[in-house]
Amino acid sequence: MLNLLSKIKNKILKKIYFREFKSYRDASNFCNKINKNNYENDFLNEYRLKKFLLNEKDIPFINAPSYKFLNDSISFYLSKYNSFPKILDIGGSFGEGALYLRSIFKEVNIKYSILESKKMVELSNQTKNDIKFYDDLELALHEIKPDFIFSSSTLQYLPDPHKVIDALNKSNAKMISLTRNSFSDNTYFFSQVSYLKSNGSGKHLEEFGNPMILYPHTV
Repeated sequence: MLNLLSKIKNKILKKIYFREFKSYRDASNFCNKINKNNYENDFLNEYRLKKFLLNEKDIPFINAPSYKFLNDSISFYLSKYNSFPKILDIGGSFGEGALYLRSIFKEVNIKYSILESKKMVELSNQTKNDIKFYDDLELALHEIKPDFIFSSSTLQYLPDPHKVIDALNKSNAKMISLTRNSFSDNTYFFSQVSYLKSNGSGKHLEEFGNPMILYPHTV
């Protein structure tokens, strides 16, 4: 009975809060009413950090589609270039992708860098991973000179995904691998209804509850 009521509640909330907008800014302003500062939200990022630290040892064994796609992409890269690439992960959280790859390619010194929000980069010093974090794409591309760029479910949440894609195409990366994106012939902006526990990999931290989260989303 409780499960049924929860499903009904979720459907009602999605009908109320899922809306289309004329611009990303309008969508962002609407989402700010539910979770202030969107991706820079303190509560959200504290949850993501603590969830990562809790599940860090188990992350390589989680059967996430994005991990498999990353591994398949790296395997294709190796078959083509016969050397391991310097990797830039756009929206790579606290390094789940790096942990996954390092559990497979144990003999390789994997050079892994991540582009994330300013708040995530600020919190990244609480992790123990040998990963470089950036909040500036141009700086990351200039310093790292990545051979391989990977992104999973990130571009559609950026204020100007086309600008990012243009920058990636102008880079000297040998391969760009994108997955879990929203592409369309036309551009749309809307508020995506989500819940806290869907952020990050692994077990949910019950003490945080599971509040609704709104994200501005570009298709």
